[in-house]
Amino acid sequence: MVREGAIDFRTRLKTEEYVSLYKTSSLRDQYTEQFERMGVDLDKSGDGEEAFLREMDENGIAVALYVGRDLESTTGWKLSNDLVADVANRHPDRIIGYAGIDPRKGAKAIEEIRKSVQELGLKGVAVDPFRADMPPDDPLLYKVYEACAKEGVPVLITIGPLPSPAMPMDFGSPMGVDRVATNIPDLRIICSHGGWPFTNEMIAIAWRQQNVYFETSLYEDMPGASAWIDAANTDLMKKIFFASGYPARSFKDAMALYDSFPLSDEARACVMRENGVKFFGLS
Repeated sequence: MVREGAIDFRTRLKTEEYVSLYKTSSLRDQYTEQFERMGVDLDKSGDGEEAFLREMDENGIAVALYVGRDLESTTGWKLSNDLVADVANRHPDRIIGYAGIDPRKGAKAIEEIRKSVQELGLKGVAVDPFRADMPPDDPLLYKVYEACAKEGVPVLITIGPLPSPAMPMDFGSPMGVDRVATNIPDLRIICSHGGWPFTNEMIAIAWRQQNVYFETSLYEDMPGASAWIDAANTDLMKKIFFASGYPARSFKDAMALYDSFPLSDEARACVMRENGVKFFGLS
């Protein structure tokens, strides 16, 4: 039985491997304002998994989803799935690992999914369509989704805001996810960031597609995002997950923020914990 506490659907350990993405690429300029707003020091990495677990304990986080990321084809950077698996396998009761996959790697991406699930023991796949310069229903991504369905694992799709004005905004739209969910109904899909600024569209897709869920990290308090709270209090109570977005937002700040939201007791229990327990099969 999983320990009491929240289930966090989007985290990454603040290690040198992770923060190097924002130190060495053009992404630093794009994310600087966001990280500064949230009090994140890009020039200082944490002390790895011990600090991560300690902060989880201090802030009532029972289980965290550690999300891999592979942007190698477009930025030259990736967070190794072997690294994610090493951490997750050392703490199987606290950390669930998802493999980061670069759809532009073609057959190598499909083999990486097989290896990540069957050999590394990772429990799902994470993709960042807009960072691969494509919408979420691109044909290359369909190959990834089909491989996930074959392996019987969920996919986490980065949806929502695009910090770079050079990218078409529709690369972050959830509308392509609606088509994927229709075409691959056996694939469980989690969308990130509440879909903001496409919040209403995200709510409608999760409402109509049995296999689509979303987490709410980092943009849940942005202008126009509050519709997710109404959805959580009513028809989508079982489809929405808490996510801190750590380290972009600390566990402490995320928990305080969610305490401030006008969620019913039943909705709060579902969003913060029960939906995650059921989705991950933790009890």
